[in-house]
Amino acid sequence: MLLGTCTICTSEQAKYKCPKCDVQYCSIKCFKSPNHKHDETTPDSKPTQTSAPSLEPSNDSKYSYIFNDEKVKYMLSFKSLQIHLQSIYSIMKNESIPFEKKIDQANEKLTSLRSTGSQENELVEEFCQYITHLLNNKSTSSS
Repeated sequence: MLLGTCTICTSEQAKYKCPKCDVQYCSIKCFKSPNHKHDETTPDSKPTQTSAPSLEPSNDSKYSYIFNDEKVKYMLSFKSLQIHLQSIYSIMKNESIPFEKKIDQANEKLTSLRSTGSQENELVEEFCQYITHLLNNKSTSSS
């Protein structure tokens, strides 16, 4: 799918589309730009209340270090990332789909968000890379 010119900076080729408003943009810089706004009273860069489950783990969770990481908290404050993670969560919570199929569907969705297609999103890719980095560092330091 070929996109036009970035509607934020108007100088670069658009590579991505906002999942919320379908604005075409070229980079995370343009995506986070004050010129990229939605018709809401709460800006995208602020945490918002959603119907998603709480992302706060219990204190004894083996992944609590991820939730307590400042960069993870910051990235999770973006509405677009919340929307994408919610779509993956919805797949995983669908009780009418066998577990193996849920994994396949969630994987396909995440792959689409990370690398190709109309839903490609740099923030999702950055989030995935950072979480992988945290997990790898924890497993290395535990060994």
